[in-house]
Amino acid sequence: MKSYKRPGKNKRLMGSGNVSKANSFSRFLEEVDCNLCGSGNYRIIYRSTYSTRDFSKKRIKSFAYASSDNARGNIVECRKCGLVYMTPRDKDINSLYGEVDDQYYFSSRDDRIETFERDLMELEEVMGLDSRDGKRIMDIGCSYGFFLDVAESHGWNAYGCELSKKQFEYASKNHKNVFNCELGRCMVKQNFFDAMTLYDVIEHVPYPSKLLKDCNHFLKKNGVIAVCTPNVSSLVARIMGKYWLQHVRMHIYYFTPKTLDKILRKNGFRVIAVKKHPRVLRLGNAIKWMGKYPFIYRILSKFSENKMLRNIRFSWYIGDSITLYAEKIRSL
Repeated sequence: MKSYKRPGKNKRLMGSGNVSKANSFSRFLEEVDCNLCGSGNYRIIYRSTYSTRDFSKKRIKSFAYASSDNARGNIVECRKCGLVYMTPRDKDINSLYGEVDDQYYFSSRDDRIETFERDLMELEEVMGLDSRDGKRIMDIGCSYGFFLDVAESHGWNAYGCELSKKQFEYASKNHKNVFNCELGRCMVKQNFFDAMTLYDVIEHVPYPSKLLKDCNHFLKKNGVIAVCTPNVSSLVARIMGKYWLQHVRMHIYYFTPKTLDKILRKNGFRVIAVKKHPRVLRLGNAIKWMGKYPFIYRILSKFSENKMLRNIRFSWYIGDSITLYAEKIRSL
């Protein structure tokens, strides 16, 4: 495929189709270089699907958890380091997340708590913990605080940070140590946490390398970070191609185990374990995810009309989600 370099400020957005339409919404977008190595040299894997209708006041709905919005910039692969990411992308991502009130995420509380129970036990096993007494954990992108509920029930001193004002307000009613800001702005000391978690977060943030650098700042020496994210090199992702369920507007980075390892090492971490990441789901909630595939959704949605069927719970794993555990080995 053809190799591209990042265009200058006055050049057209690549892969955006009709130029006059592209210019009408370019003020909402930004072109970015690779956040891992800094290169602007990439190959386009899938071209942009943006159109003018994708920049209305309803744009914020694209950043809710179960959004199946196909609108996105080019999905590209850095020719220097292999990182896959989106460019151009929405330039005000953090502000958009600040306004999100994600009722789908809230309605799946029981599923998430059961998943988080499993996640936390796996983290504790990787850490080799005998006791949680005095141990502090930070959940980045804590949403309504469901992981914090689980962590505190296990005896952790739990902290969280969340951009969404409404989700923060809910979490802070049940937990005293929650911040409505990015991790780097949280008022805690350096080398403070024993563990930090990023469950389905790193693919959403504008600058993942900066986020991991902030994690390094707040994590104790030999502390452990858990990073769960979709795996773009998985068999499912490769078979589905541009129709992969994870190719949505709110996902602006697509990691492989190799590129995630690289960005963790760059920021002072050493990967100590790689695990698959199954989730507990109710059938009704799983069907909502199928909105990206209208034909399949129309068939499956008939099942959600039956209360007994839509409440069937099962473990969901199709091989395209991973968790990397990494230990802080040096301060930055």
